[in-house]
Amino acid sequence: MESSGKKDVFYVLSNENDVNSTYFLAEGSSDPVIVFVPGVKGDLSELASLKEQDWRSRILFNSSPRSLQKVSVSFPGAPSENFTIVSKGNKFEVENLPVQDSSKIHRYLILYGVTNVDKYIVDGKDTIVNQLHKAKPFSTIQVEDIVDNLSKTIDIYLDPWKQGKIYAIIRNTGELVTLNPELTNYLLVKKSFFAPSNK
Repeated sequence: MESSGKKDVFYVLSNENDVNSTYFLAEGSSDPVIVFVPGVKGDLSELASLKEQDWRSRILFNSSPRSLQKVSVSFPGAPSENFTIVSKGNKFEVENLPVQDSSKIHRYLILYGVTNVDKYIVDGKDTIVNQLHKAKPFSTIQVEDIVDNLSKTIDIYLDPWKQGKIYAIIRNTGELVTLNPELTNYLLVKKSFFAPSNK
C-alpha cells in the first residue's frame, strides 16, 4: 500500500476460526492482529486480492452547484451544438443562447455531482489509447470548479470496435475509463436542448 509517497507493506490472511474476521500482519512485526470491518461480512483477505481499478473510487464528476463555475461541452463534428454553462451569481446561464429554460439547466448540472466511471482500464490501455487517437474525440467536456481537484477535462470516444462501449480519457490524469452509455447520452446533449420546449 502506498500513500503520500510512503510505502507500507502488510499481509492479510484468512482466519479459519472466524469467517467474518481476518489476520493482519504489518511487515517487520511479529504480532498479528485480528481485524474486521463492521457491516462487511466475510474474509477481508479477498479484498486485498482485488486490483486497484476494482476497488478505487469511481467518482468522475463530483461538483455541487455551489462550487461549479463552468461546464463546456464541445462536439468536433457539430461545432454549432457546442455550449458553455457559466455561473452568474446565484444562477447558471448557457452562453449565446438568447432564450433558455433554467429548469433544464438545473437538471443537467445535477449530473455533474453524480457521474461515475464504469471501469478504469489498466490492462491493454496503451493499445486502446493508440486506437482512439486515430480519430477525433466525439466530444470534450471541461468542468471548472472552485475546488481545484474537482476541475476536469475529459475526451469522450465512441467504441472503434463497435461493441457499444463509451471510452473517455481524463486529461488531468491520463487515465482511460469506460462510461455508462445511457448516462453519457444525458451528458452529451446539444446546445438546442436548453431552449424552452414548444408547447
